Amino acid sequence: MGAMGENAKFSMYITILLISGVSSLQSGLLTKDVVAVRVGDTAVLYCNISELGSTSYSLDWSLNGKMVVRCGAAQSVNSEGRFHLRLDRHRATSSLNIDSVSPQDEGRYVCKIYRDTKLMSAGSHLVLMDISPSDVELVWSNQTELLESSPHQQLTVNCSSSGYPLPRVSWTKDGAIGPIGRGVGFSVLSFTSVNRSISGRYVCQSNNSIPPVKNKSAVIHVFYPPNITELYVVSTNQTKVGNPNYIKCIVDSHPTADVKWKSMGNSLIDADNMTDVSTSPFNNIIESRLALAGIANGESYASKEYTCMATSQFGTAERKVQPQPLYIQPQPLYIQPQPLYIHQQHCILQHRLVTPKQPKRLKPKG
Repeated sequence: MGAMGENAKFSMYITILLISGVSSLQSGLLTKDVVAVRVGDTAVLYCNISELGSTSYSLDWSLNGKMVVRCGAAQSVNSEGRFHLRLDRHRATSSLNIDSVSPQDEGRYVCKIYRDTKLMSAGSHLVLMDISPSDVELVWSNQTELLESSPHQQLTVNCSSSGYPLPRVSWTKDGAIGPIGRGVGFSVLSFTSVNRSISGRYVCQSNNSIPPVKNKSAVIHVFYPPNITELYVVSTNQTKVGNPNYIKCIVDSHPTADVKWKSMGNSLIDADNMTDVSTSPFNNIIESRLALAGIANGESYASKEYTCMATSQFGTAERKVQPQPLYIQPQPLYIQPQPLYIHQQHCILQHRLVTPKQPKRLKPKG
């Protein structure tokens, strides 16, 4: 081919190849002078020069006026970090490969041709396509089921998600108000000590205003040994002097404890009922009742001592109680006085005059 003349034609086209996975190639997106690519993909930009001739020349690519890579007269390949320039002089084609495209790579790219004192250039804008958040990834520093009594135990859960723009990542806990942790691209849920208060369901959410929002749950269980929180005697009839009805034992544990009763003679007694009164899936509160009527073949239980025992794989708890007969202090009887009303009646008394009889006089004899 002849030398490049004054009227040599110079043309440039920019296209993009999206590379994802292994040896997977998709067609590029070209919209006039705007090229779109996804963050993390590999971009390939082409600069074609027609009727260039075989004379010596050099070529470089610049981003927003700053050169990123150049090929000299004797070079066909050159690399600067993630930027790789290839020059095919036979085909008069230059390709610029950008590995792992990031937001910093967005802008106007210009292909510049230098030959002697002449300079020709053409360019296009590389823009990043909006990408909804990727699936949330959780990385645990420890197992999800922990024992409260373990000393110096810590836990962190790292939540990350990609997208463009980079998504906002936040942690929330069921029952809590507002986020408990947040970040851009990732957020770390960290606990410097492990206790039962951290048990619960946590949700990591990723959102960059491009649907759909992605989230993932993390469930933390903290196990702890049984604890008898309440043990007392209950009477269901408070108006009569007599004996109490049953003993109530309330046990808090995780997982659920097995509750038994025994008397002073160490004989086991079956509880009358067991009721689950847990307030959440992360604690196990059991209410056990022991009826007192008829215990020990009718013997008085007032002098007996009863023990509530709670056992799980993480420990045992015991508490004792001695019931006392119910005694009600007698109260004096008080009667409200009522006013007395008497209906007066008039009575007429009739008097009758009676003349008394005169005694008979006796005549003297003789």
